[in-house]
Amino acid sequence: MCAIRKRIPFKYIVTTGDNFYSPDGSATQNNFYRPERCLIEHPENTWRAVWGNHDLGGPSTGTVLASPHRYYTWSVGTTQFFMLDANDPGNSAQRAWLERALSTSRAHVKIAVFHQPAFTSGLHTDSTAAQRNWVPLFVRYGVTLVLTGHNHDYEHLKVDGIDYVVSGGGGQTSYPCLRSQPGAIRCVAAYHFLLVFVTEGTVTVQAIRSSGEQLDRFEIKVPGV
Repeated sequence: MCAIRKRIPFKYIVTTGDNFYSPDGSATQNNFYRPERCLIEHPENTWRAVWGNHDLGGPSTGTVLASPHRYYTWSVGTTQFFMLDANDPGNSAQRAWLERALSTSRAHVKIAVFHQPAFTSGLHTDSTAAQRNWVPLFVRYGVTLVLTGHNHDYEHLKVDGIDYVVSGGGGQTSYPCLRSQPGAIRCVAAYHFLLVFVTEGTVTVQAIRSSGEQLDRFEIKVPGV
């Protein structure tokens, strides 16, 4: 990611959770400050994070990465992000907030981000609570892309016309692809990060291996733009 940033000076760093892989979810020299130094040293970089299950024991996702709440929304131009707490997908207040936020959004591109995936072929199985509480809202209100983590792999799935990505290959031991999941397009146990570009009418997602080689690439056409 540091090498890519020299060519593509991105500003926003969006996480899918498990930001600080330690017993208490706290940022340390080993799990954050040293490996992320090349990103931290650019003060213009803005972190936008969700909480993973490994982040719950400490405050660092809120204090170090400045995530204002367990669920929140933010926008860049005509793109709006909906950051969710998948540690508690059955929370009725969170679901009501999500429906209000989606129903009132005027964004051309809507991207949902959370940790435990609704759909996955990996070691951890689908979050049926996310499927039950959130997925119908994604369909109803035209969510463009869903980004998740938790499984230490890269996956691209398409379910009910929505593109889902599992991006959990940030550094911990990779997980195998275990199941034939309906809607699965690609599943690879590989270290990687994502580049997401939004241009007029198109969202482009690239998965980049730690070597800098492209692992995957796909485009989403945004209707009505």
